[in-house]
Formats: sequence, C-alpha cells, structure tokens
Amino acid sequence: MTAARRAIALSTDERVNLAIWRGTKQYAPIVLQAIATVGIGFVPGGFAQSSPYSEWAWPLLIASILAALAGGIWGVRQRRSTAELERHAAGAHERAEARADAVRRALDHIVQEIMDDLRVNRAETRGSVYRHRNDDFLLVSRWSENPKLHKIGTLEFSDDQGVLAEAWERGFASTQDMDEDLEKWRIMQEEQYNVSRDRVLKLTMHARSMLALRIDHNGDQLGAIVLESRRPRGLTTRHLAQLKEHILVRAIAPLLSIPWSHLPSAATLSTEDLGNPGVETSLSRE
Repeated sequence: MTAARRAIALSTDERVNLAIWRGTKQYAPIVLQAIATVGIGFVPGGFAQSSPYSEWAWPLLIASILAALAGGIWGVRQRRSTAELERHAAGAHERAEARADAVRRALDHIVQEIMDDLRVNRAETRGSVYRHRNDDFLLVSRWSENPKLHKIGTLEFSDDQGVLAEAWERGFASTQDMDEDLEKWRIMQEEQYNVSRDRVLKLTMHARSMLALRIDHNGDQLGAIVLESRRPRGLTTRHLAQLKEHILVRAIAPLLSIPWSHLPSAATLSTEDLGNPGVETSLSRE
C-alpha cells in the first residue's frame, strides 16, 4: 500500500494523532531549549538562602541542563534528517529527469526510424509525439533533420484545434495541398481548423501537408504522432496507410502509458531545441 493510500485509510483520530506526533517532532527542540532557558533564568535567585525555592534550585538546574542537552541533540538529529531528505529528494529528481530523458530519446529514435521507412524528405519534414492529458496535448518528442523544424516553440496544444483534434476524434487525419500563399494559408487555419488569429500569426512552419495518427493502448487513447511537411505532397494518404501499419507505432504506446513523472517535459526536452517563447514553431493545424 502506498503512503497516499495509507493516509486515506487512516481514521480521523489516527490522522489527528499523526499530526500531533509530526508537530511534536518538529517543534520539540525549540520547546526544550525554551524550557532550559527559562529554568536557568530562575536558578540564580533560587540559590539565595532567603528564596522560598532554594530547595528546588539544584533539581531545576539539572533539569534545565538536561533539557538544553536534549533539545540540542534533537535539533542536530533533526537537521541531519532534513539534510538527508533533501539529498534524497535531489537524487530522486535527477533519476526522474534521467528516466524522462531516456524516454524522449527513445521516442525521437522511433520517429526518425518511421520517417526513414516512409521515405519522406527529411529536410522538409518533422515528426512529433504528443501525450494527451485533460483537454490538451503535451509535446514529449520532436525530431527533424532540419534544425529549424526541430526547434520547439510551444509544448502544449488544445485538443479541439487542427489536425490533432481530427485525429483525436477519428483516429487519424490527413491533409495535402494547403495553400502556398501565406495569408490564404493563415485564413484557412482560422476558418477551417479553429486556430485563433493570434496563434496563427505566431506559427512559423508553413506546413502544406500533414498526417496524424492517434496512439491507443489497451482501449485507452493516449496521444498522437504527427508528421508535417513543407511540401504540398510531401505526406500523402499512401504515407498514412504505411504509418498505420508501421510496427514502430506500436512501440510508442507503452512509452506514453508510463507515469507522467517519467515522461519528458520542459525540463527534459533539450534547451537548445526550445525556440523563442514568443515565436511558435508549432503545428499549422493545431
């Protein structure tokens, strides 16, 4: 049973007791030091013969010294424990990033191999893999031989726009011969593919043909692989048929089904791949 499940299983009284115990461990050193300080403050007056507390002076002094020692030792142990937890957390974070980077590299390699097998023009084409979460697609992999197409501008896209929306609903999407005129192309993105004008103006890849295939695993819809080309017939229905049957597409699903903490994010996608935050190199049919 995980820690979260154990916490849920606790009764109200047990949770209260647990909270009290945690608070005691956290503040006990401070309380003990305060008791020692107050006790030692009373000692000098207690040793006076005229003091009604003279018989308690020695016991109070001893108790105060013991409280000071206990508080000091407990505080040292607590600081060591905190430092160990911080080191453990840092190590866990590094291991998580290493796992996410390994997943990203595996996905990049799969995309590259698929593009090679489809015999597309690699200098004019790029491939991306997205994981779906809530109402959005999150970019977890991108590969292109062309450094300009490989750059990442935006990591997250709504699932109700463009080729991703169509593939999410139908299982696949394909479009060719999009307009060569940039302004007409932009208008088409707005009117036909539900992309806002502000976002359209930020797009820098003028993709003229695109394919998308939804990634399913054990009855769950996990994400999508998207291929984009700057050529009007760089990606065709023939390529889509090949993509549907490609054995490596099946290898994407297990990688997307792993926990989110193991998937690439902004921290694990290469910083040199990140484009200007104000300029998107994203999908023309987002």
